[in-house]
Amino acid sequence: MKGKTVKNKKIRAFIEIARPINCLMAGIGAIIGFLVGSGLDLSFVPIISLAFLTVVFVTAAGNAMNDYFDRDVDAISHKKRPIPSGRLFPKEVIIFAAVCFATGIFLAIFINPACLVIAVFNILLLISYDKRLKQTGFSGNIAISYLVASTFLFGGAAAGNIALAGILVLLAFLTNLGREVIKDIEDIAGDRGKRETLPMKIGEKKTVIIANFCIGGAILLSPLPWIWNMLGQGYLAVIIADLILMTSIFVSFRNVQTTQKLIKVGMLLALLSFLLGGIT
Repeated sequence: MKGKTVKNKKIRAFIEIARPINCLMAGIGAIIGFLVGSGLDLSFVPIISLAFLTVVFVTAAGNAMNDYFDRDVDAISHKKRPIPSGRLFPKEVIIFAAVCFATGIFLAIFINPACLVIAVFNILLLISYDKRLKQTGFSGNIAISYLVASTFLFGGAAAGNIALAGILVLLAFLTNLGREVIKDIEDIAGDRGKRETLPMKIGEKKTVIIANFCIGGAILLSPLPWIWNMLGQGYLAVIIADLILMTSIFVSFRNVQTTQKLIKVGMLLALLSFLLGGIT
């Protein structure tokens, strides 16, 4: 009985370190990219399922690797996480990540060569991000923003239509990049001596301007999927997301914590509008 309890605790710890909500959102991004590239057709369910699972496994591995490389910092700041709490050993996390990465590559083989290339490239970038790019500041911001946006790219590649999903990739990239640099302002005290972030190099005010430029660019480009008939009427929900993102710009010079939260809500609503637009 005791052995079963220990095993269940391990399983729960592995699920926690994978961050299932993040994995689900990334998988939905792949589905949206596929729907934009091919439209709603039930005959594509097997391919969509493969694309979804590939992204989920690669994202889970990336999340686990992030906790592995951050284990010393987490031992101080996030003691309840699986590694610092002792529920998982670092070696177990590495094995878990390797299995998930390998599973993602294996599944991508059955989609098409483009998806396999994207999957392998993203895995290499995830590892590079955790080992080196995270500490470089803005380069790390760009890398993680691409990785977030690439879920749409992967879905479009699975549908055989990368170009059509390109605008979604750009919108997601700009919005996430804006949020990443705002987060660096919020975390500037904790990052000193560990990372050389953009606000440390150019100052907080200039960093806010760059973030607002990214967010503003995403807002201005957001009507294009509708204008180009890429998405259906459900995509009009993006108007609400745009209003929230505009609000984030207005408050950005006064409260970066509120700004970061508003951008996150706007991104979630934009993701929902992409999904609604893809199925309507």
